[in-house]
Amino acid sequence: ACTLVILGMALAAAMRGGVLLMPSQRAEDGYDGTEDTISGHIEELTQLQAEVWVKLPMSERLDLLQTVANIERTYLGVPHELRVGAAELEEGVMGRYNSVTNQIVLSLEHLAEDDAGDILDTVLHECYHAYQHSLVELYGQSPERYRDLQLFSAAQDYAEEMRDYQDGEDFS
Repeated sequence: ACTLVILGMALAAAMRGGVLLMPSQRAEDGYDGTEDTISGHIEELTQLQAEVWVKLPMSERLDLLQTVANIERTYLGVPHELRVGAAELEEGVMGRYNSVTNQIVLSLEHLAEDDAGDILDTVLHECYHAYQHSLVELYGQSPERYRDLQLFSAAQDYAEEMRDYQDGEDFS
């Protein structure tokens, strides 16, 4: 029975791009651009307090972190949903962003063992990678005559970094 459960989890993870745990809410559930604010979720965000966080099951932690990603997506203006999940990652990697799937994957170990502040830092860091990808995409879609605008100076740097990135897909 245990073997079947493990095989089932592995199959489900493979179908989700290697992610073992996903939040119960989806990134786009109820998204209208106005509700995903800190003030709109202040009561829920109080669960990030250390004494509450340590008691939350993994599924509730992921739900809360999905809410955080939704809020950050709204704040940064990222034009697509960001999905949060958790999986076994290489040692020393706490999270990564995949620009193909628009998914933030957190280390299961990080999610289970570290405090809310550290995990929050990881989620926000990965949300910023989504923002960087959006800027590079906009830069690439802009006519050549506009690409030297100061507005795009950071996007030019990000584009160069992305070209030099090891696997070109995931950002840790």
